[in-house]
Amino acid sequence: MGLNFLLSDGRSLYAFRYSKYNRDYYSLFWLKRDSAEPGPLEYLSDETSALIHSKSLRGEKTVLVCSERLTEENWKEIKVGTLLVVSPNPIVEKVKILSMN
Repeated sequence: MGLNFLLSDGRSLYAFRYSKYNRDYYSLFWLKRDSAEPGPLEYLSDETSALIHSKSLRGEKTVLVCSERLTEENWKEIKVGTLLVVSPNPIVEKVKILSMN
């Protein structure tokens, strides 16, 4: 049993990862970018074979949340039982919700 979810209230983004069994199966990652890296972004997903292309993503100050690492950048894993809160600017905060002993 597992659950990943993203929720937004129009101001902040909330990302949560939970898995009772097989904790590595349900993955969730995040990446914070600043606006210093201009240029287009293109990525071919190994898992779905989907081509992802954006002309503006690399030039924006942003936080990305995905179930797989989309690029060779320094993606950070959201630990099981953790809520990631992304506020404006963007400010990223991690909140441990469940203890996964």
